[in-house]
Amino acid sequence: MPQSQPAVILRPNVVLRGGSVPSIPEEQRTRHVFDPSQPFTLPIANRYEHFEPTGETVSLDGLELRVMQWVSRTYVAE
Repeated sequence: MPQSQPAVILRPNVVLRGGSVPSIPEEQRTRHVFDPSQPFTLPIANRYEHFEPTGETVSLDGLELRVMQWVSRTYVAE
């Protein structure tokens, strides 16, 4: 019987700023992204929230997080 691999927990490295607060819950704004120097797209329901990296960082719970600023929203084509 193969053993399962332990889950890898990635520490947050960015905080998402801007956009509509009700549409992006606060608990989803601090997260890990693969490359924080590149734009990030967050899929939510029938749309995508787009964020661009800034040169700003913030300290939260002992972690330095890069700030990603909301720039636009697009919708899934039907």
